[in-house]
Amino acid sequence: MGLMISCSTDEIKKDLKVEYSQNFIEDDIVLEDLMEDLFIEIEESNYWLYGFKDGRTDDDCRTITVEPEERDVFPKTITIDYGEGCEIREGLVKRGRIVIEMSAAPNSDEWEKTIRFERYSVNDKRFEGGKNISFKKEGRRDLPTWEIGSRIKIHWDEESFVQQSMVRTRVQTLGFYTPRRPMDDQFIVSGTTTGVNREGKGYKTTITEPLHSSRDCRWIKKGVIVLNVRGESEAILDYGDGTCDNIATITRDGEVKEIKLKGFPRN
Repeated sequence: MGLMISCSTDEIKKDLKVEYSQNFIEDDIVLEDLMEDLFIEIEESNYWLYGFKDGRTDDDCRTITVEPEERDVFPKTITIDYGEGCEIREGLVKRGRIVIEMSAAPNSDEWEKTIRFERYSVNDKRFEGGKNISFKKEGRRDLPTWEIGSRIKIHWDEESFVQQSMVRTRVQTLGFYTPRRPMDDQFIVSGTTTGVNREGKGYKTTITEPLHSSRDCRWIKKGVIVLNVRGESEAILDYGDGTCDNIATITRDGEVKEIKLKGFPRN
């Protein structure tokens, strides 16, 4: 009987480890989606620099302003205002404002952006802090490259929050020169994140195999992230072989578990 109880307890402990790891990784996946959505929104604001389109339209609940309006005058301030509630796509509601300071025209060889949030939230997850993005073309192929740094606190709900500092390098491998066809855009991402999770524990994530994403897929298609939480054993998140699907695996303490990714609607 004692052996049976011991074995059952070991199984319970193993399940708890996997469950804790899965919960933390699912939170991290949501964070990745939030950051991806934020990057896309910020970069799409470039289109407004040339049209100077101001105010709401029938099919767009955002108000976007550009100051100064003169085409060739920089730096500029772009403000994306979602008001008290703006449904960008089904299942994706934003509130508040994103304010972007841009140093030079988006077609320049190099530029920088500084981003701050004013009561900004996505599906009631509220952002505090800021973000910096610098752009240039690198390598023999002059691939568009963004260096991204951020210090952000995200209030998950009224009782919990996540705090993180992120350093990322994002390279566009396809679609940069076809801006009118955004769905052909493809990217690879590398970097690290440190912070405090919703349980109040310090953590670090490291992309050990670059994340592959494309605008025509709702989920990250390929790549590996290693996650370390203070006082816990290491967990590995593997997004798969490049297929556009919502399946990933978690490996921890030799145990492998398949999970389904949720993800924010992007298309």
